[in-house]
Amino acid sequence: MHNPETPQSFTTADGLIHVCYDRDSFDFHIDLRPGFTRLQYAEVVDLVESWGLEFLDPEECEPNYLEDGTIRIWLTDPEAE
Repeated sequence: MHNPETPQSFTTADGLIHVCYDRDSFDFHIDLRPGFTRLQYAEVVDLVESWGLEFLDPEECEPNYLEDGTIRIWLTDPEAE
């Protein structure tokens, strides 16, 4: 398990949620695979928000729906802009 106080990419133990934290490439997103739970998602949201990441406005950048059913939600780091 990763250190939750240190922002870094990680995947949940069951593999259903992946957080990409790549400050060098300014790539911040959450991948939600089919079968994830609302509780898991809420915990991940709390964590990435504690790192200072924010969700992009859906009008600015809509989530992507990948071929395997994964939903990709884009985030931003206002401090890195």
